[in-house]
Amino acid sequence: MEKTLNRIHPVSDPEAVYFLQVSWEKDLSSGFGIILTDGEHAWTGAVSEADISREAADMEMNREKYVEELKQALLQGEESAGKYNFTVSVDEENTQCHFSYERNLRDGSNYRKILAFWTIDNPHILIFLQEDEQCLDSVRSDEENDSVVFRLGSLKLQKVSRPADVVKELIGYCLDCLGGLQVKNEHLQKENERLFCDLSDVEKRLEKCVEAKEELEADLYNRFVLVLNEKKTKIRSLQRLLNEAKESAVDTKCTRDSITTTQMAKVKENDYDGSTEEESENLIQSSLPSVLLKD
Repeated sequence: MEKTLNRIHPVSDPEAVYFLQVSWEKDLSSGFGIILTDGEHAWTGAVSEADISREAADMEMNREKYVEELKQALLQGEESAGKYNFTVSVDEENTQCHFSYERNLRDGSNYRKILAFWTIDNPHILIFLQEDEQCLDSVRSDEENDSVVFRLGSLKLQKVSRPADVVKELIGYCLDCLGGLQVKNEHLQKENERLFCDLSDVEKRLEKCVEAKEELEADLYNRFVLVLNEKKTKIRSLQRLLNEAKESAVDTKCTRDSITTTQMAKVKENDYDGSTEEESENLIQSSLPSVLLKD
């Protein structure tokens, strides 16, 4: 069986303190039991699964949504303070306690249709609100708190003959919860210490990785500088060889041109000499007949 224990303050007497214990077997939708005490008196009651279905049907509200509202109202405790109200009304003999739980609508919920009517035995206005074509709940106007609330449910609690036993049970429940929380806290502390150790190891490994990375980067940079310098030296050497080859090619061309020019000049000279000799021979031959004729 699962249980929760919360401290509540009734809207009728905000200074009063009550302790509300809710217990259930499987799920809150299958029914639950309630124990309410102010430390001196105690009352108990139960809500069955059929009661939950009937309340949801009377409100024309989806059952699952109604159960979620019950969980928020009865199990969240002070986390839902201001959103849900509790009303405690005890008779003069403390034999019965009327306990109701309501949803506070001061959060500005928007609804489409509002119908109101007066009840004879209750001076407050009961309102039925409709949202998205689905009627949600019966609502009353709380003039003292200047708010509008709708009732989730109510039940009559019967007086416990021995309230001291209830108080002992609640104290035992609190001690059990405290013990469980201490065990959980110790486990979490050990887990936290383990995680801190793992974190320290990871940080040390990370530092080593960073150092190794920096050393590798420095080594690679030095090697890159050496390779770059070698490449520059090789490029300069190739440029020098290229320039020398260009100069050699220019010299070779100049020499070749000079030789060609010289050869051409010699050929011209030879041609000139040959033509001169032929002209001399022709002159000699032309002069010979005249001499012979004279003889």
